[in-house]
Amino acid sequence: MSYKPYLGLKPYEQEDAILFFGREMWRQKIIDCLRANKLTVLYGESGVGKSSLLQAGVFNHLYLLSEQKINNQDIGMPKDVVVIFRNWQEENLPSLSIKLLEEVQVSVAKLMKVSLESLKKKMKEIQLKIEQDAKDKKYALPSIIYRD
Repeated sequence: MSYKPYLGLKPYEQEDAILFFGREMWRQKIIDCLRANKLTVLYGESGVGKSSLLQAGVFNHLYLLSEQKINNQDIGMPKDVVVIFRNWQEENLPSLSIKLLEEVQVSVAKLMKVSLESLKKKMKEIQLKIEQDAKDKKYALPSIIYRD
């Protein structure tokens, strides 16, 4: 099977990372900014390769680092959970929350060496147990508010 290294106007995606090269310095600068700041804005003219750099460069690199950490069984959880979210037209907070939760579950399942389905089943069992215990003992479920 032959690959076409240039996709024309279509941006490179994570699956195209093997074809994407020459932006290592920019990739690392963006990763450094993402880790050092709460908000990183990448802007530029249309068609200069922002989406390609993020998807095939930055996100793919962070994903590979996370996978490597899981496979090497490094102590602790991977620091990076990679989520590509493009749905900014609709009510985005619920959609983004779901996407983040899905990616965290995938990372945890890999780290624990269990299937995603069995992890979800166990999480549901724990949730039901907590809810039942709270109901039986008439405890209120705790509210957790995090503010950074």
